[in-house]
Amino acid sequence: LWLDWAPSDKWHFSAGKLPVLLGGFEWDTAPIDVYYWSGFCNHVAEVYALGTQAFWSPVEGHTFSFQATQSPWSRGTWDCFAYNLGWTGRIAPWWKTIWTVNYMEDVLHGGMQYISLGNRFEAGRMALELDWTDREAIHRQQRSLTDMTFIGRLVYDAGNWNVFLKGGYDVNDALNASPDGVAFDYNYPAGLEY
Repeated sequence: LWLDWAPSDKWHFSAGKLPVLLGGFEWDTAPIDVYYWSGFCNHVAEVYALGTQAFWSPVEGHTFSFQATQSPWSRGTWDCFAYNLGWTGRIAPWWKTIWTVNYMEDVLHGGMQYISLGNRFEAGRMALELDWTDREAIHRQQRSLTDMTFIGRLVYDAGNWNVFLKGGYDVNDALNASPDGVAFDYNYPAGLEY
């Protein structure tokens, strides 16, 4: 449940239990249409979180959003937050985007930065979705591109049916953990490859 207020055509505000603005097309798709989640999406415990959100649409087809919510990694505590920036737009008539930058706190009071670039390329009844998400621990020693997800989905619209081929790769290097073995990434533990 959330409240929504649109004081103008360009501005729109929401408050309540909101879907967390976290990723690309796989994350944004209704669960009934996903069929098989990536390892990262499958590990998210709380898809909806209490918070506020502001949307700004400077021109038709482009929306920028800022969201502040409870962190999806809060596990029921009230002192973990998430700050999310997003852009939903169209670079060309055949290229749609859902790009986000996120900072998520967890119950161990660590922070993770996520950069997610969701792209959808359309040609007639065919569409190719390519989502890439990079996850990096803040203030901890982590090599770049060692905690990430890449998902590709080719979709053919056959009228009442969609036929698709989907594949992907999730990895979080085993070295992305503190000396005492606690993984930096609270959601997708170190050493997993999917």
